[in-house]
Amino acid sequence: GPESIVNDKNGLLVEIGDIPGLVTAMKYISENLGQYDPQSIRDDFITRFSRSAVVNQLIILYQQVLEAP
Repeated sequence: GPESIVNDKNGLLVEIGDIPGLVTAMKYISENLGQYDPQSIRDDFITRFSRSAVVNQLIILYQQVLEAP
């Protein structure tokens, strides 16, 4: 879910259906853009979600499944 993608360095989470919370979060981010480092966000994304990162995670998972009793 989004909790595994969004963190305090790249955004804010709000509860599903919480329109006032979403408005508040969007305003906060737009007023505090300097707190969000685009290069850091990009680097984090590449580390966790690039093709090579995902393939490596899948290989580890498959190896664990194959080694399970």
